[in-house]
Amino acid sequence: MRKLLTTLLTTLLCFAGFLILSQPANAQFGQPDTGYSLGGSEEKSTSSVITSVNSIKPGETFQIALKLNHPKGWHSYYNNDGIGVSQIPAIKWTLPTGFKAAPLTFPTPHSMDSFGLNSYGYDGTNYFITNITAPKDLKIGQSLQITADASWQMCKISCIQESGKHTIKLTSSETTTPNPEYNKEIADYQKKYIPAQSPPTNWKISAQATPDTIEIEIDSSGSPFPSDLKFYEYNGQIDAQKPIKIIAKEHKLFITGQVNKGNDFSPEPAKKLDHIAGILHSPSTALSGENHSVFISTAWGKDSATATTDSNTAAPPKAISLDGTTERKFTLLSVIPFALLAGLILNIMPCVFPVLGLKITGFAQQAGEDESKIKWHGLIFALGIVVSMWALAGLLIILKSLGDDKGWGYQLQSPIFLAIILIVMFIMGLNLSGLFEIGTKLTGVGNELQSKKGYSGSFFSGLLTTLIATPCSAPIVAPVMGYATSLNPIPSLFVFTIFALGIASPYIILSFMPKLIQKLPKPGAWMVTFKKIMAFPMFAAVVFFFGAFMSLTGKSGAQWLLWSFLAISFGLYIYGHWGVPYKPKSTRYKAFLATLLFAGLAYWTTSKAVNSHPPKNNGGTEITEDGFIWEEWSPEKVAELRAAGKRVYVDFTADN
Repeated sequence: MRKLLTTLLTTLLCFAGFLILSQPANAQFGQPDTGYSLGGSEEKSTSSVITSVNSIKPGETFQIALKLNHPKGWHSYYNNDGIGVSQIPAIKWTLPTGFKAAPLTFPTPHSMDSFGLNSYGYDGTNYFITNITAPKDLKIGQSLQITADASWQMCKISCIQESGKHTIKLTSSETTTPNPEYNKEIADYQKKYIPAQSPPTNWKISAQATPDTIEIEIDSSGSPFPSDLKFYEYNGQIDAQKPIKIIAKEHKLFITGQVNKGNDFSPEPAKKLDHIAGILHSPSTALSGENHSVFISTAWGKDSATATTDSNTAAPPKAISLDGTTERKFTLLSVIPFALLAGLILNIMPCVFPVLGLKITGFAQQAGEDESKIKWHGLIFALGIVVSMWALAGLLIILKSLGDDKGWGYQLQSPIFLAIILIVMFIMGLNLSGLFEIGTKLTGVGNELQSKKGYSGSFFSGLLTTLIATPCSAPIVAPVMGYATSLNPIPSLFVFTIFALGIASPYIILSFMPKLIQKLPKPGAWMVTFKKIMAFPMFAAVVFFFGAFMSLTGKSGAQWLLWSFLAISFGLYIYGHWGVPYKPKSTRYKAFLATLLFAGLAYWTTSKAVNSHPPKNNGGTEITEDGFIWEEWSPEKVAELRAAGKRVYVDFTADN
């Protein structure tokens, strides 16, 4: 038992260390147009800033635009993300004495799917503008330096936090000197997507609310409204998961939405404000001057049921469930059955199911053995899951206390983590398929399962289950884990423990019901066939994780990792064919050296894989590592470049 406890402690420390080391250090932009992301993603967004002036007159206002370029398939969020949990773009300004910065102006977003819910945000290239006002007593001839420390969240199949630090240098002068590059770069974007901060003077705006609905009415005093209007509410007062109806009747416009009462990600209702605001946008028609978007804001009408600036002065409307009863939000007590169920369901997800098959093989191996040993294996396997879940929960709690809000499955953002998982599962698949044979204590399957070493194998199986389960998604997991990470350390650890027991429950039940195990066929030749069949779910799990790895490292990284798989396969084939005990000692020695050689080759190709990244993307333009600029092909683009006297190279291959 003493040896067992030592093994458990050592394994736990190694696992916790691996989790920490799998995450690279936070990095910031050293210069404009350079992107870094947290969480290990090599698929980076880029940022830069551009100012509307080269010099500024005392007392005048100018603009600074933060430009964000999103990689293909990734997005960031509007001030109201629609789901209530995302981190929106923000800028911390360091200004010269007397200068003042207005709140960040968000451009018009668009609706998009975000983790199964409707959300509002941005992709491609976007500009976030801030108005800066110089003091009236500013001395002429001063050199001025402004620092913009920007941060934003970028999401795809997971979310990462990014940042960029930029420096702007200006001079003060008797007259303001415009920067011609500013209008040249963002003039069209500003007309289409930057909202005018004040509606036309002839508009009359009012709003009313009931416990269930919100209605905004705009009277344009005779000017007709276009038919393609969209409304993007600013503060989360309207439920983004329900349709927003927009009806234009002559010179009047009616916008009707449902009161936001929470959703699966953010179950609590939004705090009620004393006003309603948002961006009204028309793709076809300018609404205010040249702007196709306009920011509107109005206080609630006197009879409004939601007119309050203090959420404690009026009871928030109660959410109603499908059966007509009052919906109950998570509490520490009510979350227990959901955490158990979420863990139980996770067992049948593609990334966890292979381990289930291995444990079934292990139970078959135990059939007819001492019942107490079977129970111990089940309990120790469960302990491995619980302890590793504690390590993960503890790490999340520590990161949260340091201001880094990592969430469930954040390891999926690290190419190093994914590469290790892929290689381990690929090797396990090769072992199960019979390419080579080694001691099977890592998976809890084999002849040593009944020995003391078998106990450590069962514990490690539990560790492995948690390790490959964290990037998985399943019904109920997202809200349960979201609730758990929002709690204080002790309650959070409690929910994680219940979740871990939910994952372990099938194995515990089987180990304490030997009659079910006795119904399995006795150990025999069938187990060899079953073992080989179980290699295919393991390879399926490799395919499952490979897509995430490719999204982080691009095609180049995926190809390097496939070369690593080839080197591993050949090295293990040599080991399995010539490194077996019945071969002469000299043959085994040579096989061992050859295996090490291919292991070194696999290490080199894997390091190339995890350090690869997709080509930078900028609205259809790709800049390769060798500096060539490739744009998306179109007949019009070719004609334009040829008319300008430029040579055009067309890359035409089977995969694009």
